[in-house]
Amino acid sequence: MRIMIFVDLLNFELTCKSINPHLMLDYYKIPTFILSYVIKKYNWQYFNPQLIRAYAYGGEYTNALIEQLERLYGGNSEEYKKYVKNAQRQKQIENWFSNFDFFELKLKPLGLRDGLPRQKGVDVQMAVDLVSHAYQNNYDIAIICSGDADLLESMNLVKSLGKRVIVVSKVGLGKEDRTNLASAMKKDADAIIDINKFTEEDFKQFTHLYKPKIEPP
Repeated sequence: MRIMIFVDLLNFELTCKSINPHLMLDYYKIPTFILSYVIKKYNWQYFNPQLIRAYAYGGEYTNALIEQLERLYGGNSEEYKKYVKNAQRQKQIENWFSNFDFFELKLKPLGLRDGLPRQKGVDVQMAVDLVSHAYQNNYDIAIICSGDADLLESMNLVKSLGKRVIVVSKVGLGKEDRTNLASAMKKDADAIIDINKFTEEDFKQFTHLYKPKIEPP
């Protein structure tokens, strides 16, 4: 039984933070936790499950975007400084991922919409990888850590190729909540892992609590 994991980092992080806003993801622990959780839930330990590869997807702060933000907000504005810090954190995350085994980070350039950086093309890249690996018969089961309805068509396509699809998201939120599991995804997925049902001990397996730095007096 070969398993691949596809994680929309922003979607997954927002979902976890909607349960506890102080949670910080330990990225390298996500695939191991998800895999062990699924194996235990479905009693698959007897089928020799193997994690082939995991992918994480996110938006990239390019130099061009930073320059746009500087022109828009001004180089001394707090808003601009916030985005510079976000870009620095993204570089740190990239460095972390370079040391992870079998867990690859794929970034797509962020776009500017209504004056705010927005993810653009992440769901498309996830869909392409999901389908491409299915056609190459690289996995038997895909675990998608996202409830984005844009993945519905690709999800159904890989199911038609005989693959099984598990969606990890949060069930039962209102329409305005961006971490909501799309109703179509809930209906068409082979199985749903509801993050709402994660215990405190579960979260400890792949997150830690944010502790703000205390500045010296």
